[in-house]
Amino acid sequence: MEKKELENKFLINLNLLSKEARFILKQFRLTEFDSFYQFFVTEGKTIDFSKLRNCGYKLGKELNNMIGEIILHNAFPANRREVNEAAGQLLNISSEDFTQKAELEFDKKFDELPTRAKNVISDINAKNINDFFKMILQNKNFDFSKLRNCGTKTQNEIIAFAKDIQAIVDTDEGEIKESFLFKDIEHYLFAGQVLKKKELPIVLNYYSFIQGKEYKSLRKIAEELNLSTERVRQLSITVIEKLKRVVEKLSVKGTYNLQKYYQEDYFIVTEAFTKSINESENTNFSSEFTTYVLSWIRFKNFKFILINEKNTLYSGILIKNSIPFNFEKCFEFLSQYVSIRRKQDVIIKIDDLNKKFSSSHNQNLFPNAHEQNLIERIQVLEVFKLFIKLVFSIEKDVELTSDFIVFKRTTKKLKYEYISDILNEYKKPMHFTEIYKECLKRQIKMTSAESIHGIIQHYPKIFGLKGPGIYGLIEWGGYFGTIGDVAEQLIKEKNEPMNKKELVNVLCRELYISQDSINTVLFFYEPEQRFIKLKNEKIGLKEWLTK
Repeated sequence: MEKKELENKFLINLNLLSKEARFILKQFRLTEFDSFYQFFVTEGKTIDFSKLRNCGYKLGKELNNMIGEIILHNAFPANRREVNEAAGQLLNISSEDFTQKAELEFDKKFDELPTRAKNVISDINAKNINDFFKMILQNKNFDFSKLRNCGTKTQNEIIAFAKDIQAIVDTDEGEIKESFLFKDIEHYLFAGQVLKKKELPIVLNYYSFIQGKEYKSLRKIAEELNLSTERVRQLSITVIEKLKRVVEKLSVKGTYNLQKYYQEDYFIVTEAFTKSINESENTNFSSEFTTYVLSWIRFKNFKFILINEKNTLYSGILIKNSIPFNFEKCFEFLSQYVSIRRKQDVIIKIDDLNKKFSSSHNQNLFPNAHEQNLIERIQVLEVFKLFIKLVFSIEKDVELTSDFIVFKRTTKKLKYEYISDILNEYKKPMHFTEIYKECLKRQIKMTSAESIHGIIQHYPKIFGLKGPGIYGLIEWGGYFGTIGDVAEQLIKEKNEPMNKKELVNVLCRELYISQDSINTVLFFYEPEQRFIKLKNEKIGLKEWLTK
């Protein structure tokens, strides 16, 4: 590799280093390529990062890998073999890498040490298995007597500790070195000292994090542990915090291929997804626990949106931030319609959600199916499908189309609503006996035809009289009532006497009644005798004569 190319590679790798690693190189004035090249390649100098203050195993490994990457690509040594040997000597890289199980057992043994012994080991930066192995186990002539604050008793404690760790190392040599996140979590929870004895039933039975375990309420667990329910409730909160810290620690500390858990831009944890993890990592966790873990890791630019926080149904959606839509606020808005008593269908337009929650620059995510944002539209609708799928565990009556989300009514229909539906379907006024027959066909329970009549009269703002026993819906518009009521209304609206022929025509058009009966009804069967015949076949109101 030419020197210029090597310099470019150096700059790229330097930028990929953590802030802490760059700071260490800066202390040695090695953040410029020329000084870096001269120090490590030309002069062949080395740095033992394990002896630096505030430089643990992970930070040292990061720096060694970066330096090795540059040296191994240097074209000036004679051949590749020489390069590899030189890099190995120069960087003093240990090939030893231990499983998470070994690290866990080391941590457990370390925690059991007396405070003075722990302090001595911490002072020499050997408080993890990799550093301890490199500094003490590999150095057969290590002189404990030269350590500060390390008397005979403490030396004996550290020597006994070293024997235990050597046994762990010997056992670990036969272990498969591939890292499995969920398997390591399992080791921490059940082989380590993370959970106390009283906390295990909460994990196993209350949260149901392990498949096949019987669910128990906090009260039941409290009775079995001889604790108060409040104390067990407090422990249930503590358990979640402990688990979260373990997951965060492992995901940062471990060398896991987290990408295999986040292969889609948006997904939910299904039973099939959990099964594949359990089979590949030889674990037995539930989907709820898998959801917790993936929500805590927050891999790259994924965000987690909680849908159901109930412990036995804990679920949510993991979504990549690159989709220009504020799903968190949108789902919060939609959730107000979940698990409530709905007296009618709630219909929400997808376009309205776009206007409210889209973060796309053009603010028009769903213009129509043929424009450039079709992919974004499909993505959002697919995420909505996942939302509906999760909501189905709580709310069965919800539907999604390409244009609407519909939360169906949850209350039982009242009798007047059935009558209204029948009239709307037929789109014409009907006699109450006809409505009753239709109810019988649809197996809608009604006492009798007269009960239909009574129900209709109880809702005058919904139903209106259109003739003898004939009713329609007020929302249709027009005139409703008896012949006399409608005639009086028409004359008052005109504010002058009306021609008899004109009045009869309007009444016949608005009401279900014959022309012959109008004169009889108006002048012989109206008890108030509201109307009076005038000249020129005009009809007026009697009340006008008294004014």
